[in-house]
Amino acid sequence: QLGNTVEKDDENPGKEMPYQRLASETLDGMLEKIPEARRLMVGHLAMLEWARTLLGIRDLNRALAVAQEVSNLSAASGESWARSTGMQADRLIGDVISEAARLKIPVQKDPVTLWRAAEGKVSERDFPAAVQTYQQVIMACGDRADMLDRKIEAWIRLASCYYKAAGDRYYEAAAAAQHIIETYPDHKMAGDAAYY
Repeated sequence: QLGNTVEKDDENPGKEMPYQRLASETLDGMLEKIPEARRLMVGHLAMLEWARTLLGIRDLNRALAVAQEVSNLSAASGESWARSTGMQADRLIGDVISEAARLKIPVQKDPVTLWRAAEGKVSERDFPAAVQTYQQVIMACGDRADMLDRKIEAWIRLASCYYKAAGDRYYEAAAAAQHIIETYPDHKMAGDAAYY
């Protein structure tokens, strides 16, 4: 919790924050000395704190890399607690991407990273933000054949977010689903779009 003892300084985003810098160096050193901690829940939690600390001192690319590592480790782990740390990592990825956009700092925005950010927004039930992020996933996938499944699934999740957002968004959910059915009628996931 040492990294959270100093508030963010929005007026001076590059300002040194000694407690957060110390926390970052301490956590980095711990994981370097005890690499097997990456397989343990306490290691995942420490890495999440490290990423939050890096976010606090505006080291956004490192924060993103650490959060992505936790997300990857959580996905590969067979442990029951890993779903929770993975979800926390995905939320943090979304926070880093949002902060980078706010501060106009470039960070990696490949389809997988954006997907994780969108999933984090869904887990927070922030459907408008999830919609925007799934739209970015679709754009990032482009026409890449290796990203077709990800792109179609993003369209389905987009429809789901429109549907869950309620209000006047049902038509948009139906339009997203219709796009999948018309554009990819033979794809294995096209039937999933029929729900919306």
